[in-house]
This record gives sequence, C-alpha cells and structure tokens, in this order.
Amino acid sequence: MNTHPLPTQFLGQAVAALSALTGKPVSWHSPNRLRIGSHTFLASTQPLDRIYPEVILICPPLSPFQATALQAQGQPYLDAAGNACVRAADFYLFIQGQVLPTPVAPPAPAPVGLRLLYYLLSEPDLHQASYRQISQRVGVALGSVSTFFSELRQQGLLREGSLHRWLHTEALLARWVQDYATQLRPTLGAQRYRWATAPGMRWRQLPMVTGSYWSGEPAARLLLQDGSSPTSFTLYSPSLPVWGLVPDPASGTVEVLAPPFPIPKLAGSGGLAHPLLVYTDLLLSSKASDRELALCIRERWACCTRE
Repeated sequence: MNTHPLPTQFLGQAVAALSALTGKPVSWHSPNRLRIGSHTFLASTQPLDRIYPEVILICPPLSPFQATALQAQGQPYLDAAGNACVRAADFYLFIQGQVLPTPVAPPAPAPVGLRLLYYLLSEPDLHQASYRQISQRVGVALGSVSTFFSELRQQGLLREGSLHRWLHTEALLARWVQDYATQLRPTLGAQRYRWATAPGMRWRQLPMVTGSYWSGEPAARLLLQDGSSPTSFTLYSPSLPVWGLVPDPASGTVEVLAPPFPIPKLAGSGGLAHPLLVYTDLLLSSKASDRELALCIRERWACCTRE
C-alpha cells in the first residue's frame, strides 16, 4: 500500500492519541522504536516497500478501507488518530473508529460591552480605575469605555461621586450571563465529543493544550476541591487536545469551545477559567446539579458579584 512520508505533527498526534486511548505511556525513540507501556517495537514513519509483520507502520489517518487492507495483509499500523492494529507474542492491540478532531475555529471579536462587563465583574479593582486604565486593561478604545459608563449611568446601574464609583454588580452579573448566553457563546464554535475510553480520575492529568482552560463542572470540582469525577466536561481551548475524543454532536459529554477573550486575560488559576466564567457555564447548563454547583462557586468566589 502506498503511503506518504509522515509529517512531524502526525507522529506526535499518533503517540498522544494512543496514550490517551490506552491509558499507557507511549513514546517514540529515534530512529525506529515505538514504546507502548513496557513493550518496545520496531516502527517506521516512512512508506514500506512490502509487508513487514514485525514493524509498526506509523501513518496519517487511514480510511476504514485502508485499515482493513493493512489488517488483511498482516501489516501492523498506528495512524495519527490513534487507530491501531498490533499483534505480538504477548501483546495485542486493536483500535478503530477514531478520527482527528475538526480544528476549533477562532471566534469573532467579542462585543466591547461584554468585554467590559467581564473585566468589571472579574476584577473589582477596576471599579475605581480611571477610564484610561480600564481601556488599557481591557484592550478597548478609551471612547468605548466612556460610552459604556454613560449607558450604565442612564440605566441606573452606576453612580459616581468625586472620589468613588458604585456599580450595581447584581444587575450587571445578570446582564453578563444573559448576554454571554445569547450574544457571545453561540459564536465560540462549540463542538461535542465523547470519550473513546472513560477517563475516570485520569482527566485531571490529561495533557492540556497551551492556552486551554477547564470551565463548567470539571473546573468547579477542582475549585471546590471536590474529588468527584465530572459527568460532563467544558473546555475552552484554541485548538483541540489529542485525548482520544470521538465526535458526538448529539450526546457528547465533552464540550470544546474557542476562548472568548485573549487567554492571558481569561486565566484564573492554573488550567482553570476564572470563577466568573465557571459560574456562568454552570448556570447555563440544563443539569440541576450544575446549577447547584454554580451557587457554590458564587458563594465562595464572591468577587464575581461584589466590589
């Protein structure tokens, strides 16, 4: 069978996918060794001129027809999506049906008002900052800040004295949740997946894409130091992680979205979104248990609603 030389990224994807799917450490050792758990195999990332039953062919994603042909010919393989067929005297591995996830599309720029709302609710110190300081922190035009505060005054959500500024944070929080749900979240390209292999508590150790953050139930479990395993997962990520996820738009329990703002401004602690966003995602969930978690997050991180 003809195959193309393996691009570097496919080798990394194949190794990461197989590790996520099997729960075993998988590593590549140049020039031609693949280690799976405690077993080491000869492997090739280049096209083979004939069938080599003792060599694992590492290749780009295979179609079901290509995979079936390799199986019939007795050629071991591992593709970039994590599909594999490897037989040895004391080892057998067979995985099929995996596909590379569709890349996460970047969202359109968030409306200025929503950006300002997010920062004012998540960073109470900005309540007393100058318009110029707020403009620089949020990354919006100075005139936009002035217009936004003028609108808040007209709506009765802001009072300003000579030395102090008071914001109606309860009303602003309700407005944020509603506007985030109707205006911003639908633009984040949400995609749903299911786990090929249930991660159990291993989800806490999964390798995270740079700039990605848990939100929703997994973030709440970590923030509240709750040892329970989530029943659903919300992840904001600029690209999709290679965790052996299977596309499942109808009932997938893993939701992946593009970050709504530049990641450094969204970060809370470690690999978690700010509690404000965690609270929002939980409150918008259809699960009663998630809405209960939302109240716990709000009570513990009162900075979301208080100066």
